[in-house]
Amino acid sequence: MKVEKQIDDALKGRDDLIRILDAAADFLASRDTDADSEVTATWHLRSGPNGEPGITLDLRDEEYTRAQWFPPNQLVPTDMRELRLVQLWNDVLQQRTHRQMRKVNELISQLED
Repeated sequence: MKVEKQIDDALKGRDDLIRILDAAADFLASRDTDADSEVTATWHLRSGPNGEPGITLDLRDEEYTRAQWFPPNQLVPTDMRELRLVQLWNDVLQQRTHRQMRKVNELISQLED
């Protein structure tokens, strides 16, 4: 997994939020054990429309893209952070499995022709 982190200038001094982002990014990256994975996880630490800080995750795996916004308090307790990120990672894996099944079915159809 390729991990990118972007932090708004206004939040660069918020070490507490950067630690939350780093912990979430490290945990999610540890879920991807495929050496050939082309998943990209882009994390953004930014201020929301009302000025509150938030963490946005954009996950990309080939044509599948998933975006999620988190208030920092949803990523602080380890169990809550892991639950939320495992759910997102499972979505990526499910889409990947469907994509691979379509390819297998196409190959089978070609062999039958």
